[in-house]
Amino acid sequence: MSDISPIRVFNALRKLECFGTTTADSRGNGQIADLTPLAGMKLDELTILNLGWTKVDDARLALFKDCKDLAHLFLAATKVTDAGLSQ
Repeated sequence: MSDISPIRVFNALRKLECFGTTTADSRGNGQIADLTPLAGMKLDELTILNLGWTKVDDARLALFKDCKDLAHLFLAATKVTDAGLSQ
């Protein structure tokens, strides 16, 4: 899956899992990189966010800056650094 725009119909997500799967080279094969379809959605009630094994990077995490109740954050094999997490 690489198009997440249908998810915009949800207005109070608690759990968002868009992960790919592991590959032998540890890069993953999740195609999701563009999270802009989530812009404008009410994401601040997320408690679980899994973007592991996708092409998500630091800039994309800005959409989740208001998620103060995250209990589980999975970013394995992404390009996210400490700078992205600081948001």
